[in-house]
Amino acid sequence: MSILKVQRRDPAHQARKLRKQGILPMALVRRDHSTALIQVQEDELRRALKSIDGLGRLDLETEDGKMKAVIRNIEKDYNTHLLTHAVLQEVSEDDLVRMDVAVMSVGTPQAVADGQANLLQQTDHLKVRGKMSAMPDHIEVDVSHLELGSNVSAHEVALPEGITLQSSPDSVLFSVTALKEVSLTPETLEPANEEAVSEEPASE
Repeated sequence: MSILKVQRRDPAHQARKLRKQGILPMALVRRDHSTALIQVQEDELRRALKSIDGLGRLDLETEDGKMKAVIRNIEKDYNTHLLTHAVLQEVSEDDLVRMDVAVMSVGTPQAVADGQANLLQQTDHLKVRGKMSAMPDHIEVDVSHLELGSNVSAHEVALPEGITLQSSPDSVLFSVTALKEVSLTPETLEPANEEAVSEEPASE
C-alpha cells in the first residue's frame, strides 16, 4: 500500500501560490469529523496514486504520526492537467464503511466467443458496506456461463464474508445481447455525389 508523507498547511498561505511551487493543498477529515489542512508535493501524490488499490487506500505519515486514509476526492485543472486540491479521510481497519467497489467480469460467454453476441456491462460498481479490513478493492463476476439473452444481477454476486450489498438487488451488472444484423439494400445506400465522381474536366 502507498505511503504518503504530508505536512501541516498554514491557512495564511494562499493555495494559488502553493500550486505555483508544485505544492498541492489538501484537507484531511479526521475520524472525529474535524478537518486538518495539509499539503504535499504534487509529484509525491502522483507517485502514490500509481500504486493505490481500487478503493483509494493509502498509509499516511503526518507530523502527528502514521494513520490509514482513503482518497475521497481529487480535483484537477482539465486544461493544464495539474492537480488543484485533494480530500483524504482517516480510517481504521475496524471502521464500518459504505463504499463503491469496482465490478469486473471474468470469463467469456460462449455466444460472445462465437461472435453471435455482445457482453454489456450495465454498471461498473456496487455499493457495499462492511469493515475496512474486509473491503475488497474490486469484485469479480464470472460471466462465462451466461447464455444469449441472460444476465447477472447484483443479488447473484458472491461477496466476501462480512460485506453486505447496499445497491438494489435487482440491478443488472452484465447482460448478453445478440448482435444486430444490418441489411444493405439499394434503399439504405446513399446516392453517390454525381459532381464528386464526374469525369468531365472543369471548364476554364
